[in-house]
Amino acid sequence: MAVVVSVVVLVAVVVLVLFHGKKNPAPPILRYQNTEHRFSFRLPAGHAASAFVEGEGQAVLVRNSQGVVIGQLHVSKTTLAKPLDEDFLRNDLKEVPLFDVRPFALAADPAVSGVAFSFEPAAGRTASETWFVRGNSLYQWTAAEGQEATVQGIIDTIVWQ
Repeated sequence: MAVVVSVVVLVAVVVLVLFHGKKNPAPPILRYQNTEHRFSFRLPAGHAASAFVEGEGQAVLVRNSQGVVIGQLHVSKTTLAKPLDEDFLRNDLKEVPLFDVRPFALAADPAVSGVAFSFEPAAGRTASETWFVRGNSLYQWTAAEGQEATVQGIIDTIVWQ
């Protein structure tokens, strides 16, 4: 019996010495890459992105691990020469009651600025949007209700190539 206990203790000590301080490997970082507009962003674990042509632009849907769309990015060509601001937004969306309108700057590139806002498109549900221009492209992010923080976290990881 003493021999069995000694062997078990010895094995436990060897395991502790071998694996002490070692952590599980980090999961791979998933990024969505857009070669046409030359940007990418990081996806939260378990999320996926898919792109398709929509109107005169390109849409990217971000889905969570259950397949539910949590956000959408629409990118289109623009001739806007100045950063977007509240006056532009209220003029462009005259028919839409906007609230919580505020300036926005991209975390990874503060020179890229625009405007973030909320509105109620239908059935009393709130939509949150973030719009900005970079180069000759207009980026329009929409976050599903309750997903604003997750979508903002994705926006904060945008990098340009």
